[in-house]
Parts: sequence; structure tokens; C-alpha cells
Amino acid sequence: MKRRKKIAILLLIGLTVQMGVLFSPVVKPVFAVVPAIHVFTEVNVFIVDDAKYTNINGSTVNTRDISQMYGESGGKYTYGPAPGWLANGTYYSWDGGNFYKNSDCTAPVMDGSAIGQYYNYYQFLPLRSRSNYTVAELDTYNNKYQGYTHKATAVGDELGSALYGGAQGFIDGQQLYGVNALLTLAMAYHESGSGTSPIAINKNNLFGWGAVDRDPVNEADYFPSVRQGVLEQMGINLRGYMSTENWRFNGSSFGNKVTGFGVWYATDQYWGYKIAGWAYRIDRYLGLKDYNQYEIAVLNDSTAKSVKKSADVNAADLYKLDADLKNQVFIINKNITSNNVLWYEIPSTMPVDDNGNAIKYADTLGKFINYNWDKSLGYINSANITILNPKTATNIDKTAPILTINGYETNPTSQGITVPASTNEGTLNATSHTFTSNGSFEFIATDTAGNVSKQTVTITNIYKKGDLNSDGKITITDLVKLSRYLAGLENLDDKGKKAADINGDGKITITDLVKLSRSLAGLEAI
Repeated sequence: MKRRKKIAILLLIGLTVQMGVLFSPVVKPVFAVVPAIHVFTEVNVFIVDDAKYTNINGSTVNTRDISQMYGESGGKYTYGPAPGWLANGTYYSWDGGNFYKNSDCTAPVMDGSAIGQYYNYYQFLPLRSRSNYTVAELDTYNNKYQGYTHKATAVGDELGSALYGGAQGFIDGQQLYGVNALLTLAMAYHESGSGTSPIAINKNNLFGWGAVDRDPVNEADYFPSVRQGVLEQMGINLRGYMSTENWRFNGSSFGNKVTGFGVWYATDQYWGYKIAGWAYRIDRYLGLKDYNQYEIAVLNDSTAKSVKKSADVNAADLYKLDADLKNQVFIINKNITSNNVLWYEIPSTMPVDDNGNAIKYADTLGKFINYNWDKSLGYINSANITILNPKTATNIDKTAPILTINGYETNPTSQGITVPASTNEGTLNATSHTFTSNGSFEFIATDTAGNVSKQTVTITNIYKKGDLNSDGKITITDLVKLSRYLAGLENLDDKGKKAADINGDGKITITDLVKLSRSLAGLEAI
């Protein structure tokens, strides 16, 4: 990708909608905790100021925006909603996350007693997510808000765009290949100059594939249609960036030069910020249906982590996240408490096949691989993970129900054991389970928000008369054990002693040995 030098960013901070005289808050920054963002090369200028625009419904929306300044022309672009701790004014920043009052970055803006940090929702939302918008709504942004009236056929057509009427491809790609339609559309806007670049118009190439710096127009890849180019981007190209074995993998969000696609996709250190700005502006115009719809968490740096196939420490790995990866973010679908350990169900960064295995990009080069939203799930232990926009900010219930296992027989018994269970909310897969032999049963509690708690009960204290070694069978081995016990050559545990008392008189004698011998000979039932 061609390096583009930009010098500043715009931040947006609270949002109110004006309908007549009514004002009500709409947007607040959602991230409560922000990982450190670093490895940037220049200080940039950021402006926080009030703004006003008209949305798709014709309502006037008042905002406070963060803008990044760029170039000597003094231009700026809206980046996203700004935090409450950042007042209107001019600031300086290396990374768009920490802001300073002076250009040498020695006077940080504080959020209470801590240095304020900002994290853009769209920039760090994993692309393994779904937009809520329809084809018609996304096309409305391009056709109505941007003012294009037809699909461009020639460069320089001011009323034409390669993106005109093209939203269907993005929605199809989301459903088929598991990549967020709004975020990919924002990427297309950024990479193609809103669908007006020569390679977008002449080659149906919205994303700059093959457009190397030495000759971008002539060497850019050609696609037979805009839709085909979009589907290849979502179904093939981006999958390489989201496959953990691939050298380009640094996470599944746009990110920056530390994490996400931005590490390798483009040379511009603010590439991910600019696409996030497009996503925010599209979402804002269409009614903010996507903003803060997912709860996002980040894995602490220098932490290796296995994503499991189920919420169990002993479950097989779906894939692993290496310790050298930075700021790994993922979506929390729901919480699962399994045997008193909290797990998060997350969308898998790679498609998962019918056998429950992650499909590696290396094994499927150049192929379209469908993403099954219901099967492509992983489970990650909650340790060393920080939620960036917790439920207090989102009003999303992420609290797992409390699953209680009530009292049951734990002493050796030859009778069945019934284990009762209860939950403080939601439903149980079973309110009790009766064991007629030793084994395990998993109770599952599910609340109305879909949060899950699991607890496995294992019974080992049921004995069968004559089965002294508890292998579930009565054999000559049991007869030998009983003989050795009576001869004082071997001990039995409590359950073994219960099983050895064949006639149930509370004593273990030669009579029990005889009865067990007759049972093995088929002469007597015990």
C-alpha cells in the first residue's frame, strides 16, 4: 500500500439528538480500560470540538468530535466519539490514545488521578462480528449521504462511484465468510477514495490489492465485478490476516502498528484509525445501530493463551495465541462458569469445520472458506483478561447464573444416588440426575441473556456386591481379592468392604466367599 502521511486525528465525545427542543444522550465512549499503544514515529495534532450534522432520519445530531489534523492545509477528519475527560481544545499525541497539552508531550491530560487513555470501538472491534445494517441502509449512505447517483464508468465522473449500489456484496460476504460488513465497507471507502480511484473504477478493485508503490494503477489486480472483489477480500484475502499460523496474524481488528491488521497491511501508522473514522461516520449517519453492540476484552500482553474447543481446562486447543502478540482483542459472546472457573465464549478468528477443528489459511490458500457463525466458537479462560467496555457501560447482561448442587449421598452405597441441582435464574438442563452406577453428569444453567454456568458431578461411591475392585464386573479377580482379604494378605477400602459383604450381615466371612464362588459358577445370584 502507498504510504500516506497524515498529521492529526479528530476525537468525538458525547452525542445528543435534537428533535424539536428535546435533547438526549446517544453516544458515550465505551472503553473503560485502554492498553498501552506505542511504536509511533511522530507527534500529531488532535482537535476536540462541538459539531452538528443531520442523520438519515433528518434529525439534527449534536456531537463532540475528535479530529486528526493532516497536512499543511489544516484539513481534518472525524475519528470517533471522544471521552468525557478530554475537553474541547487542541492536543498532541504520539498514538491517538494518550493526549498531551503541549507539543513535546510532557503534560498529559488526566482522567481523574490516572493518565487518560482512549480506545476507538471501531478500530479494535474484531472483524469476526456482524453489522446490524441492511443492504438498503448501507447503500443509502453511499447514494444519499455521499451524493452519488450512478456506478462510475470513467475516472473523473463526479457523480459516479464504484461503490454505488454495491452494498449487497458486503452483506453477502458477512453472512458467507464471517467478516463485518460495515467495517469492510469502511475499509473500501478508505482504500478506494470512496469508490472513485482509477483502480476501483477500471478494475473493480476497492482495496488496492496488487497496487504496489512502483506502479499501483497498472499492477493492481483486476476483478470481473465489484461484488467479486469484495467477496475475495472478505472470503480469502482478510482470512490470511486472521489465521493464527500465518505470519501476518497480529489479531483480528484493524488496530494500529502494534496490533491487528495495521501491523502489516499498510505502511501508514494511522491506517486503522482512518478506517475506524469511516466506520464511525457511516454508523453515525445511519443511526448508530452498530456502536457498542459487542462487549470487547483484551488479553494482557506477554500472556500465552489457548483458545479451547469447549469451556474445560482439559479440552483440546482450537488454536493458541502466542505471548509475543500485543493487545489481542476479542468479543465476549457470553460467560460460562464451568466447575467454578469463568470462561468466555468468543467468535473464533478462524472458521471451524464440522469436526470442530480450526481451518488454517495455510491449508486452504486461495480458497473461499465459509464461516459458520454457530460452529465457529472458541472458549478462553478469563484469567489475565480485561473487559474494555464492561456491562455497566453497555447494559448487556454478562453475569452467569449461579448453579448450586444440593446435598446427595457420598458414603458407599449399593443403591442409586439422586443428585439435585438449582439455579438462581434461568433454566436447567436437569433439576436432578439419578446415578445407577458410578459416572459423571454435567448440569447446565442458562439465563435469558444466554449466559451459561456448568458443573460436573462425578459419582464414585456406588458399589456392586461382589465387585471388590470397582471395575463394574464380577470376575475371578474379585474372588481372589476376597480370599486374600480373609487370609490377612490384602486390605480393602470402605467401598470394597461393602461389596465383599455378600450376604449383607455386616461381616465379611467365609460365607461371603462361598456365595461369591457360587455366583461365579452360576449356581447362585447375589
